[in-house]
Amino acid sequence: MTSTGYNQALINYWMGITILINAYFFIEMVLYFIVFNFAWIWQEKRSIYFEFLLQVIAIYAETLFLSSSFTRVERGISLCCIVFLLRTLRLLHLLTEISYFKMIVGTFLKFNVTFFTMILTLYTVVLIFTEIGMIFFAGEITTNSAQTRNFQTPPLWYLMNFNDHASSYITLFHVMIVNNWFITVDMYCTVTGNDWPRLFFALFWIFSVCMMLNLVISFVLEVYSSVVEEMSRDFSKRVFINNLKAKVEKNILDVTVTDIVEGLPFESSEKLRQMIQT
Repeated sequence: MTSTGYNQALINYWMGITILINAYFFIEMVLYFIVFNFAWIWQEKRSIYFEFLLQVIAIYAETLFLSSSFTRVERGISLCCIVFLLRTLRLLHLLTEISYFKMIVGTFLKFNVTFFTMILTLYTVVLIFTEIGMIFFAGEITTNSAQTRNFQTPPLWYLMNFNDHASSYITLFHVMIVNNWFITVDMYCTVTGNDWPRLFFALFWIFSVCMMLNLVISFVLEVYSSVVEEMSRDFSKRVFINNLKAKVEKNILDVTVTDIVEGLPFESSEKLRQMIQT
């Protein structure tokens, strides 16, 4: 242990391990740029550019190890940990070989401007009701307000308030998923002394759930069904190609046009039949 507050030998050991690991990924990155052109890498292997960014961060972190300041060394260790953590995300690529996970990823990749417009509209509805709730209910719900004298209201339910934006979002989300919504509505009716908060929360649920949230869910289900259909077609084509390759490898040369047509998916086989007839 040195006077600077850390073990220099241990720092040197981990710096050596870090350099070896980064050197391995650096060589991999360089080989990709040598073997393949930039256009192919940009279209098929964009993770290489992500690795390039990690290499820059790792090199900067390794330079911090040489500093005599404990704060800079600590920052270098933190950056190296972040780089290692981000590199492990590359393992997620293996999950794409799992059909169900591939369907989920394909669904997310097909989200377009229409989907994000729906999400933005849903957020706008929540924001409008948040502002209205803060106008009428800000400061009404506290630890000493009227709901504390109602034994039907749980002790911590005062957290469902409109005293600020964060609490308002949580309150409306809690009503949107109908999680003991009646307790919240009764609490506001008790505090205000009238029943008009029921109308406020009912209108919010109609606009947010019955209209916008159902549109978002229906859009997601439609995209998911299209992804499943595409994957089933790709799987059928892959099975056909594998069967055809197996016949060729076994020197079975009497593969007829009928065998090829019957092995194709319905849409492709119909197109092939039309081509043969013409």
